[in-house]
Amino acid sequence: MVDVLVQTDDADLARRLEDACRERGHQLTRLPSLRQLARVSRTRGPAALLIDVQGSPSDAALVAATVAAVHGDLSIVLAVEERDARSVLGFRTVDKQWPGERVLDELELACIGIPASVGPSPSD
Repeated sequence: MVDVLVQTDDADLARRLEDACRERGHQLTRLPSLRQLARVSRTRGPAALLIDVQGSPSDAALVAATVAAVHGDLSIVLAVEERDARSVLGFRTVDKQWPGERVLDELELACIGIPASVGPSPSD
């Protein structure tokens, strides 16, 4: 089981990911802001954090790097509009419009340590 933490205001993205998590038996927790991260209780298994990028992906990656420095046990993935790269500054990216199952696939890959740079980018 993977603890999936989601920081997004996009209700549709959260719903699609919640449905996928329910089907696979993962726990999903929505965060109103990244400040709430320290207050979230997690199981002892792997955990992934999906950050909904509101500005530029590179700015979000800098925020993700700061979160990773404090919460080194989290695998962080960035949800972006119109994904054009598999990763930004080493953080895996997903397109916000993808089906929940595909977003969850990427979160699971991040948790097991598969780098985003492996293989060619699939055509979207």
